[in-house]
Amino acid sequence: MGNALNPKTVEPGWGLRWLRESRDLLRAGALPFTVLYLALAAINMTWQPALLSFPIACGTSVLIMGCAMAVHGGITDLAGVLRAIRDLPWLGLLRLLAEITALILAILVLMLLLHRFLGNILSQDHLSAAANLTHTRQAPWLALPLWIRSWIGNALGNTQETVGNAFLILSMGIMLMGVTRHASVAFIAGFSGVLRNIRVWMAFLLASLLIEGMATALSGIIATVNAAILAALLSNALLLFSGVYGWCFVHEVFGEPGKRVAQKRTVKVGRTAAA
Repeated sequence: MGNALNPKTVEPGWGLRWLRESRDLLRAGALPFTVLYLALAAINMTWQPALLSFPIACGTSVLIMGCAMAVHGGITDLAGVLRAIRDLPWLGLLRLLAEITALILAILVLMLLLHRFLGNILSQDHLSAAANLTHTRQAPWLALPLWIRSWIGNALGNTQETVGNAFLILSMGIMLMGVTRHASVAFIAGFSGVLRNIRVWMAFLLASLLIEGMATALSGIIATVNAAILAALLSNALLLFSGVYGWCFVHEVFGEPGKRVAQKRTVKVGRTAAA
C-alpha cells in the first residue's frame, strides 16, 4: 500500500488530455451519467443551508467520481454502476468528511474571532458562489422562482467547493479506489498529491475563482425564467463535468491502483449479474 499511496506528478498536457478522457467517459456511460445528472438537478433545486454546503458538495463529488470510476472500469450499464456506488467505502468517506468539516469549522471560528481585527476583508463572503447568489439584491434575480435560484446557486456553489479544494478531490478519490480505508491517511495523501502537482492546483483554484465571478455576473444578467432555466441546466452540467474531470486527476496522480481496483469491481459486478 505504500507505493499506491505515493502520488505521482502528472505528465505535461494534462488539461486537454483530461478533457478528452472526460468526454470519452461521459459517452461510454451515457445512461448512468444522464440519471446522475437528473439526480443532481433534483438535489440542487432544494434549499441547502449554508452550513451544509461543504458536506453536500463532497457528497455530490463522491457520487460523480464513483460513477466515473465504475465506467472507467468497464461498467456502463445503470444497474452495474448503482451496485458499484453501493459498494463504495462509505464509512471511511464519512470519517474523512467529518475530519475535513471539523477542520473547516475550526477555521471559520478563527475567522469570526479575528473579524474585528480584519475588518472589511471578512465583511462579505468572497469565497462562495452560492453565498454570492444567495445574498444578491438584483431585482431580476429576486423575481425568479426560488427553486431556479437554488438550482443555479447550489450547482455553481458545489462545483466551486469541489474545484477549489484539489486536496479534497484526491483524498476522496484514493478512498474510492479502495487503496486505504483510513481517513487520516487519505487526507495526507491528498495533500501530498497537491504538493506534487502545484500547477494543477493553481489551475483548479483559478477555475474556482472564475466560477465565483460567473455566478456574480449571472445574477445581474438573467432577467427571464427561460434564461434562468438554461443557466441552471448548464450549471448542472458543469458540476457533473467537473467531477468527471476530477476523477481523471485522481486516476493519473495515483496511477495503477485505480485500474486494478476498477477491474476488480468489474469482475465483481459481472459475477453478481451472472448469478
